[in-house]
Amino acid sequence: MTLSKAFSRILLLLFLSTPLLASALTAGTDYAPLDRPVPADSRRGVEVVEVFSFSCPHCYELEPALKAWIAKNRGKVNFVALPVVASPNSEPLARAFYAAQVLGKEWPYREALFNAIHKEGQDWRNSDTLLKAAAKVGLDPKKFEATMNSFTVQTRVNRARQLTEAYGITGVPSMVVAGQYRTSPAYTNGDNVRMLGIVDELVRTARPAR
Repeated sequence: MTLSKAFSRILLLLFLSTPLLASALTAGTDYAPLDRPVPADSRRGVEVVEVFSFSCPHCYELEPALKAWIAKNRGKVNFVALPVVASPNSEPLARAFYAAQVLGKEWPYREALFNAIHKEGQDWRNSDTLLKAAAKVGLDPKKFEATMNSFTVQTRVNRARQLTEAYGITGVPSMVVAGQYRTSPAYTNGDNVRMLGIVDELVRTARPAR
């Protein structure tokens, strides 16, 4: 066998072993293409947006697998957490999330509020629940409440409302990759690990060839 033929065979084997979206995933079964792509921030890697709600038990169940996935993909993807804003009832939770983000306690607050609601059974509709979770992570409740009602937080909540609609979100948690594809545990019968595997495939598809 000549060197050129051997090299060609190696290239063919590499090509066949590369995971392709067409063979690995099926639109409508594993994910849904967005009707209209939404601009995404790809400066730090392929953007992956988690649309969630603190009141959602499925979002709470996703947390351990999601945190492991984020750690595994650190430096490879641009992960963004987006609180769903689909009705006036969802706004206080979104305000609380963005207040914690502005005050530099996004992840500690996220864990504290999820636990307060789903582990301790506190009512997410009660503003005291939101303020107590803030105090638990070392934030001053009065400052936290003021930040919740700030212009900065209002702007972020408005943007979350726009993106919730643009992404076509009908349930949470949902994952949106590169502003092009949407998937969720609904596509995997609740299997969060499988759903994150689908996200991995979509990230590989969305990543520009180098």
